[in-house]
Amino acid sequence: MEMARFDESKHPARDFIEMCNASIGINYAQIDDSFGRGMIEANRDGEPHGLYSKDFELWVGEEDSKMLGFVSLVKKRGGSSKIKALIVNPEARGKGVGSTLYQFAMKQLESSGAR
Repeated sequence: MEMARFDESKHPARDFIEMCNASIGINYAQIDDSFGRGMIEANRDGEPHGLYSKDFELWVGEEDSKMLGFVSLVKKRGGSSKIKALIVNPEARGKGVGSTLYQFAMKQLESSGAR
């Protein structure tokens, strides 16, 4: 699996939103496109309600041009950071995708000096 920054010109928004809906919809009966759209908008515009947020990164795990999952990272102005969301496509579950996304996220945060 390769990791790439989410790019609307390479990663179709509809595919991303459908992956979010399929994953979240397993646990929530009434899910709409707002979660996936919100992730895409935060990646493009920054977090609208993130008064203390310095940076928002959306990383996609992909294989053969298919999105297997994503992880979003928020870096705060005070130096702290967090994983905002980690989603694995239901079709890719049980294959180590979530673990790989998590390990990648932790390395990204550590290398940026996050605490």
